[in-house]
Amino acid sequence: MSVPGACPYCGCTELLSDHFPGTLVSDDYAGYHAVNPTSRQACVSHLVTRAKKLVEELQHGASQYLRQHASDFCTSVMALLSAACAADKRLVAPSARRRAAKNFTRDLRRLCTLPAAIARVDTFRQRILIDLPHLFTFLTTPNVPPTNNFAEQSIRHIVIFRKTSFGTRSAQGSKTLATLASLVLSVKLQNGNPLAFLRDLLVGNFDAAYRAVFPDTS
Repeated sequence: MSVPGACPYCGCTELLSDHFPGTLVSDDYAGYHAVNPTSRQACVSHLVTRAKKLVEELQHGASQYLRQHASDFCTSVMALLSAACAADKRLVAPSARRRAAKNFTRDLRRLCTLPAAIARVDTFRQRILIDLPHLFTFLTTPNVPPTNNFAEQSIRHIVIFRKTSFGTRSAQGSKTLATLASLVLSVKLQNGNPLAFLRDLLVGNFDAAYRAVFPDTS
């Protein structure tokens, strides 16, 4: 079933709805742009990693002046984002955190004012500008991390499974695997017993299974 405004590739809004009520912490996957969350945090780590790779790639090709100019831009982006993450650990007062977010947003926008002379660096610059309104949410919204590392670690075992088994043999098999993996991980995050949860599902004890995923539900 399709949902109006859903991502044509994965139907993100079918899972998160077209107005996600919480803070969506994500990478730069385009499908998330179809979701209209209350607030969003774009992964800072992905940008830092991309900047590092660009600096390495810029060791060759183009003139020395263009390479140096582009490399300086990437290095400045890395330094600014690293400083923002350090501020997250250092600052406590909400007013100081809001002020820091405003200053980092201003400084990063200033860095990205002029187009880069090297195409792949300019593509990176444009990506930063798209994510800019969502890069420093972690400084203004309590308990929001600056990266989506937790989510990526959560699906790591499924990624390894896919690499070692070459996936499933059907679309239904993939859907079943994804559903079960999501449920089992949810139970683990609630400090529940995955085996007991699966047993409850098999014997039809759905109330107990539901409570294992949503323990705070009365």
